[in-house]
Amino acid sequence: MPAGFQPVTRARLGSARYPSGVAIDAKNGLFFGVFRAPADTDTLDDTTLTVASDAAVASQLSGSVKFDSKHGRLTHTPDQTRAITYTGVESGTKVTFIFVFRGHTKVQLNCQATDKAAMVARGCSSALASLKVVSLS
Repeated sequence: MPAGFQPVTRARLGSARYPSGVAIDAKNGLFFGVFRAPADTDTLDDTTLTVASDAAVASQLSGSVKFDSKHGRLTHTPDQTRAITYTGVESGTKVTFIFVFRGHTKVQLNCQATDKAAMVARGCSSALASLKVVSLS
């Protein structure tokens, strides 16, 4: 757990399996969830994965979030899983959505900040660095 954060009881993240969260306060926190990917993402090249992720984000989140870009930024986590990051604003809250892919698993990490953006960014980086993803078979 990142320093300065406390567990969130009854965390929710859409239809995610195993939703959880940690927060500094009611306005600043990190929320996680696991989803089953419809295809084995390990078999998709970077472009195909990014295009599919961009389309899913546009259809599922664009109504409530004003994104900085309609295209995600592809990176790799320390355990070499691919991650696609989107940033934007939702109801005055700065939000970073990170989707991490391995096999049939997609982990979503939402980092939300209002007045404690630097602390949330450090917590988000720490959480992402410690994440180990296995595929749901």
